[in-house]
Amino acid sequence: MQYFNLLSDKSNLEQNKEKSHYFIGNKLNNKNLIIKLKNLNQQLRTKYKLQESHINNLITTNLIYLGYFDIETAQVYMNNIFQYLLKSVTEKFAPLECNITNFNIDKDSSFFKIMLQYKDKNNYLEKIIIPYLYQNGIVPVLGNKRYNRRGSIDCIFFKDSSIIKNKKFRIMTEFPKETFEINNLCLIKGTPTKVRSGTPSIHDQLSYEVIKEYIYDFNGTKGSNNKISSLLGNKPSNDAENNEENELDISTLMKNNHVNNSNTKNSNINNSNSNTKNSNINNSNSNNSNSNNSNSNTNNNQKNSNTKNSNTNNSRKNNNSKNNNSKKGLFSGLF
Repeated sequence: MQYFNLLSDKSNLEQNKEKSHYFIGNKLNNKNLIIKLKNLNQQLRTKYKLQESHINNLITTNLIYLGYFDIETAQVYMNNIFQYLLKSVTEKFAPLECNITNFNIDKDSSFFKIMLQYKDKNNYLEKIIIPYLYQNGIVPVLGNKRYNRRGSIDCIFFKDSSIIKNKKFRIMTEFPKETFEINNLCLIKGTPTKVRSGTPSIHDQLSYEVIKEYIYDFNGTKGSNNKISSLLGNKPSNDAENNEENELDISTLMKNNHVNNSNTKNSNINNSNSNTKNSNINNSNSNNSNSNNSNSNTNNNQKNSNTKNSNTNNSRKNNNSKNNNSKKGLFSGLF
């Protein structure tokens, strides 16, 4: 859907001579990072001998440049197009954790601008959010314009430097490494502090103001660190709660298992003691049985001895009998 007449139709709008630059971005609220960036600006000014330099009153994380027009036109633009785009983004994504990646230099006919580029850790800005806002919010109204896929933080503007001569100059200075968060997208108004002839430039010294009517907080789940499922763009589920319950159950089972193991050990000890006692009893019985067997064997031995004695006696009797018969036979002829 095209909106080419949206910004040129003034029939229902009051004319306003004051025009400003409008951006979609975020006001940086990280105090530590703001202090570091202010110190960095001073280092840049000194190290690279920046002449006629200035900085803006607010440090903002700019994403999309909308254009240079009056407030009524900005309101029409926001109410009819961009508020729906920003709502769709902020309702989908969680707050973005970002890190500064490098310096970049831009230049128009009058000023150089040194800025810092940054990216969120999932790279949603470069791959999804900025292209989405550009294709659906800029192209239908203003046509294809040059834009930067990466978000930027403006550092310092200057007209001249005896060291920096072009945009390709590489700045060899340390920049802050700490993580900062973008938790909303908003409309930012930048009004030139000095009126000058010629084409207005975003490199002019601007007085920035956040238009509170158009602030949209990130409240989605995509990219959230709290839920793994949010990385897939799904709403948080009860899996975490179920896992916690399962962990609690497992913990309870482990405790119960420990008790059961203790009972098992006690049972085994008791069984072992019982078996030992039974074994001792059996051994005692066995000893008694052996004693009885021994006694029985003794009796048998005695019986055998008696039998032997009896056999001896019988043998003696037989011998006596033989002797008697031998005597009879021997003397039978004599008598």
